[in-house]
Amino acid sequence: LRAVAVISVILYHAKISVSGLKLITGGFIGVDIFFVISGYLICSIILKEITISKQFSYTDFYLRRIRRILPALIFVMIITLFFGWFYLLPDAYSNLSKSSLSSIFFVSNIFFYKGFIEYASENALLIPLLHTWSLSIEEQFYLLFPVFIFTINKFFKQQLPTILITLFCLSFLYAEYASRISNNFLFFSFISRIWELIGGCYLAVVEKKFKRNHNLYISNIFLFLSALIILISIFFLKDFQSKQHLLILPSILATMCIIWFSNKNSLVTKILSSRLFVSIGLISYSLYLWHYPVFAYSRIRELIWSSNYDKINWLLLTFILAIITYFLVEKRFRDKNKINDLFLIKSVFFSLLILVIFNLSNIAQRGFENRVPEILKTDFTQKPWRTQINNLGQSCYGTYEKKDFCTYVKKKNKKTIIIIGDSVAESVSLEIKKSFFNKGFNIISMNNNACYFMPGFDSYKNDNKRIPPLVNENEVCDFEYQDLRLNKILKNPNSILIFFGKLNEYLENDGQTFKPVYEKITMEQSYKKNINELLKKNYKILQLAPIPRYKSSVGNFILQQKNIHSLKKAKAEITLEEYKKTTDKANKLLKSIKHVNYKLIYPHKIFCDEDKCSFHDEKNLFYIDRVHPSKYGAKLIANFTYNELKKLGW
Repeated sequence: LRAVAVISVILYHAKISVSGLKLITGGFIGVDIFFVISGYLICSIILKEITISKQFSYTDFYLRRIRRILPALIFVMIITLFFGWFYLLPDAYSNLSKSSLSSIFFVSNIFFYKGFIEYASENALLIPLLHTWSLSIEEQFYLLFPVFIFTINKFFKQQLPTILITLFCLSFLYAEYASRISNNFLFFSFISRIWELIGGCYLAVVEKKFKRNHNLYISNIFLFLSALIILISIFFLKDFQSKQHLLILPSILATMCIIWFSNKNSLVTKILSSRLFVSIGLISYSLYLWHYPVFAYSRIRELIWSSNYDKINWLLLTFILAIITYFLVEKRFRDKNKINDLFLIKSVFFSLLILVIFNLSNIAQRGFENRVPEILKTDFTQKPWRTQINNLGQSCYGTYEKKDFCTYVKKKNKKTIIIIGDSVAESVSLEIKKSFFNKGFNIISMNNNACYFMPGFDSYKNDNKRIPPLVNENEVCDFEYQDLRLNKILKNPNSILIFFGKLNEYLENDGQTFKPVYEKITMEQSYKKNINELLKKNYKILQLAPIPRYKSSVGNFILQQKNIHSLKKAKAEITLEEYKKTTDKANKLLKSIKHVNYKLIYPHKIFCDEDKCSFHDEKNLFYIDRVHPSKYGAKLIANFTYNELKKLGW
C-alpha cells in the first residue's frame, strides 16, 4: 500500500501527459492513503505495547519516531538548501529556509496555508519543500494521539471504538466547514485531515478486539472493489475541486478495507505483497522526501515546460537518491545496534541546531542576497500585484467586499481612469497610478487573480469545475465579482477605461477558463459585446494588447547563466514570431473592435524589435517571473500608456 501511495503521488507531481492530457490526475490521494496507514500502524504499536507490558513508554515511542522520520528528513533538507544556493533567487531562498524551519517544528502545513500557497498551482511546483506539509500533519498526530489513546484506553477502554467513530465524524464535519472557508484551508488543516488517520486507528482498535476470520469469497469481493476504487480515484479525480473531502472518502474507506480484508490467498494481497511492491514500500519514505525537491529544481533548471523524457529522468534520479538514502541513512539510524539512542539524540540535536542557525541567518540576510549580482536582488522580494493598498488599508488585489475597490481621488482631478484586469494588470496599476494621479486623473483599480473582464461569466479550471476561493475569499473570479466591476464602471460615467491582462492565455484554453452564467455565448462574443456596450455609453477605452511571456522565470534563467554579471550576454528572449503566435487569437479579437473612442495599443513594442522580444536590458529585468512585469517593466508600460493617452488628447 505504501508503494501504491508513493508512486501515485510521484506520478501526480511529475505531471506526465500524453497529447495534452495528464495521465495521473488524482494521484494526490496517495497522501490520504499514507494517513490511513500511519493511523493504523501507530495505534497498533501503542495498543500492542499496552497489551503486552500493561504500560506505554512515551520515551521509546518518540525515539522510534525520531529514528524513523528525522535523520532522512534532515539529510534531504541539507541537500535541498545546498542546491537552493545555486538555483533560487534571494526571496525564494529565504522562503525555503522559512519552510525548512516550519518543517523542523512540525508546522509546515500552517506555514504554507498562511503563505497563501495554492498546492495545485504552477508556482507551487517550484517550492522544494512544499510536500513537507503532510509530514507536519503526521507529526502533529504523533504528538497528540499516544497521550489520547493511552488515556482513553485506560479510563474508557470499552468506549474507545465509539469515541474514535465520533471523532471521525466530527473531523469529517469540520472538513465540510473548512471547504466553505476555502479549499486551501481544507487541504492544509490538521483537524480537517485527522479523520483519515483516525480511520486507520479505528481498524487497529477493532483488530485488537475481534479476530479476522473472514469468508474468503466476501474478502476477495471487498479487496477487488477497494483496489478498483483506489485506481479509479488515482486516474480520474481532479485536484482542488470543491467538497474534496467527499471525493476522497471512497479511497479512505477502500484503503481501510484492503488493510482489513487482506489475506494470503487473494490476488490483490499477492500483488501488493510482491517483491516489487514491497521493495518500493521499503524506500517509500525516502522516495516521498526526494521527489518534490528533485522535481522543483529540475523545473527551475530545465524550464517549467519540460518534456516527458525530462520527467522520466527526474523519476530515475528520485529512485537513485531514495535507494542511497534508505541504505545509508534510514536503515542505519533505525538499527539500534549500529546507532544507539545517545548518539541518535546528539546527532539529531546538533544537526537541527545547525539547520536552525543557518535558516535564521538566511532569513536575516534576505536569502544571502550578496551571492547574486545586484540586478537579481531587486524586484523579487514582493509580488507587485500585492503592493497597492487602498484607503481602508486593504490590499487592492481582490478587495471588493466594501465595493469601493482601490480608489484614489483628488478634488482638483477632473478625469477618472479605471484599470480592469488580472494580476498582470495589477502588477502595472501602481505605476499607472504614479504616472497619472498627479497629472489630473483620479484612479480606480479593479483587478483580481486570473480575472479578465468577462461580465456574466464564472471562472473555471480545465476540468469544467467552478473555481472556489483557493487562498483568499476575495480572490475568486465569479459572475458576482464581474458584476461588481461592471456596476462600478457604470457609476463613473465618462471615465477612461484601461483593459489589460493575459487575455491570450484565457482564449488559448478554448473557453475552459470562463463559462457563461446567463446565456450561451463565447468569451470572444461576450468581450466584444461588453466593450461595444460601454463605447455606446460614451466611455473611452484604451485596450492594452497582451505582452510577451517567457518560458519560465526570467530571474531563475539569469541566475543559472555563467555570465550573470553581464546581462547583455544572458539573452532571456523569444522570437517576435513566437510572441505573435501566442497572442494571435487575442489580438484578432481586439482588432475587430472598431470605434472612435476605442484605441488598441501594443506594449510589446517596449520589449520587442523586428526579430525578438527581450525580457531584460543591460541593467534591469523587465519581469519578475515568466509573465508578470517587474517594477521597472511596469514603469515602462505605464509611461508607454501615458504617452499613448496623451497623443489621443483624452
